[in-house]
Amino acid sequence: MKVAASLAIIALSSALFADPCYTGFVSGTFSDPELKGYGYNSQISGGYYWEDNTDTAVYTGFGTNAITWGTGTAVISHSGITFTGATFDSVASGQEFELGTIEYLNGGTDPRTTIFGGILNLNITLTNGSTTIVDPLQVHYNSIGTINYEIDADADADFLNFDSLGIAFHVVEQQSDTAVVMGRIEGDPHFFIDSFQLSPDDQNGFLTTAVPEPASIATFGLGLAFLRKRRKGRDPR
Repeated sequence: MKVAASLAIIALSSALFADPCYTGFVSGTFSDPELKGYGYNSQISGGYYWEDNTDTAVYTGFGTNAITWGTGTAVISHSGITFTGATFDSVASGQEFELGTIEYLNGGTDPRTTIFGGILNLNITLTNGSTTIVDPLQVHYNSIGTINYEIDADADADFLNFDSLGIAFHVVEQQSDTAVVMGRIEGDPHFFIDSFQLSPDDQNGFLTTAVPEPASIATFGLGLAFLRKRRKGRDPR
C-alpha cells in the first residue's frame, strides 16, 4: 500500500509540474491606420520621401482581419493584407508552431491614396477547457510603397516592414504572396513571433531584415542588391 501511495503521489506531482500543452486557435485584426509616412524611390538620394495623405488616403477593413488601401489605374489598383489565424493542438510551452498566414497584395496604387502602416492585433484563444488567458500581442508594421521604374522587379517590390520583428516582407508589383508566421507560447503565458517563412521556390515575394528608419536605407540597399543577385539564379518568373 505504501508503494502504491508513493507512486500515486509521484504521478500527481509529475502532472502538476509538467510543462503545459496548449490547444486552440489564433485570430487577428488590424487597427490604427497611419496616414502619414514614407514611400521609397530608388532614384533619389537617401531613397525615402515623406507623404501626408490625411485628406486623400483610401482604405477599408480596419477592425477586421483583412484590409485594403489605395486606388489607381493599374489592373490591380489597390493593395491589401489578410491575416488568417491557424488552429493548433497539444503545443508544448516553447514549441514553435504556425500562428497563421499573412497574404500581401501589391497593387498599382496612386501614392496619394495609400496608407503607411498600422497595428496587427493577435490573440490566442484556448479551447481545451483551460481558463488560462494568453496575453495578446500587438505588432506594428509600415507599408512602404515604391516608385516603379520597370527595370528590376525586386527594386519595384513594395514591402511590409515589421520593425519590432526585424523582418521586411516584399512582394513584386501586381502580385500577391503569402508568408507563414511561426511563433511559440511561453511563460505566464504570452506568445512571440519567431519568423516568417516563404516557399523555397517562391517567385512573387522575398524576405529581408527590417529597415529601422529611413536613415538605414543605405545598409538596406546593400542587402537588397545581394538578394537580387541571389534571386536571379532562380528559375525565371
